[in-house]
Amino acid sequence: MAGKIEQKLDWVRGLRELSQEEALLSLRKALDDKNNLVVSKAAAVVELRGLHELVPDMCSAFSRWFGEGDGHCWAKNALAKAMLALEVSDSDLWRRGLRHVQMEGSYGGSVDVAVALRATSAIALATCTRMPPIAVLNLLAERLMDAEAGVRLETARAVGMLNAPEGEPVLRLKVFAGDDDPRVIGACFDSLISLRALDFVAARLREGDDDVRMEAAAALGGSRDDAAFAALKGCYEGCAERRMRKALLLAIGASRNEAALTYLIGMIEPGATAVLEALAHNRYHDETRRRIEEAVVATRSEALLRVFRKEFEE
Repeated sequence: MAGKIEQKLDWVRGLRELSQEEALLSLRKALDDKNNLVVSKAAAVVELRGLHELVPDMCSAFSRWFGEGDGHCWAKNALAKAMLALEVSDSDLWRRGLRHVQMEGSYGGSVDVAVALRATSAIALATCTRMPPIAVLNLLAERLMDAEAGVRLETARAVGMLNAPEGEPVLRLKVFAGDDDPRVIGACFDSLISLRALDFVAARLREGDDDVRMEAAAALGGSRDDAAFAALKGCYEGCAERRMRKALLLAIGASRNEAALTYLIGMIEPGATAVLEALAHNRYHDETRRRIEEAVVATRSEALLRVFRKEFEE
């Protein structure tokens, strides 16, 4: 049996090279296979080749594998990924994927193998379907409280991708409710900034525990907005906590804001190794690297020059 499955998998891999007409016929057959691994590999080929003609076949297979033994959720996960790439708009299928939990035995207990499926379905509901935003948000709000952090994180991203003002209070509530995984709150902050709720995120720099404040700093550092830089700068200059100051400095350094870059270069002085670390991501930008090097040389500090060479040349 194992040898036969391997032959099928080799056959599916070979479909990448066939003409479109030949591939369509063979992939339809592969998507209808009774082995979930074969179906998953076929879905990957459909995604790679962008074969929109096979969307009905994928939707049919996706629905079928909810009722069959899809061990490890291989078929549904791969089909969902391909369907998202091809922007399948079937809201009924995505709703089903969003709520699917599949526990399987593992060492020391059981594990949910449908985490990727729920996460993909959340993104698809926000970006592919024609459902009213409020209807999508009603579904996504449930997944913001999912048992799995990976689903909560992708759902927070999905709310931002929906780009509806109604998403802001949902994300605010999740921030106030908190999460065991700080990255989920960070994803909420990223989405809130995309929804133009920058002031709310900036306020979190000074409130809550350190993890929340650092996630807020990172989210603001990902924005080019002058107000984001101003918030980071103001908090940095009024902060006495060493760990938080470093996080704020790194966030300012991550910003693509010209004012932020000028601000950090102006802070280069003997002993300012943390500033160079914050600027190190500019090592491959020749003009910016030149400006930083000139500022370092101007300090006449051999120690700082060594740090520069380590951060920018190695």
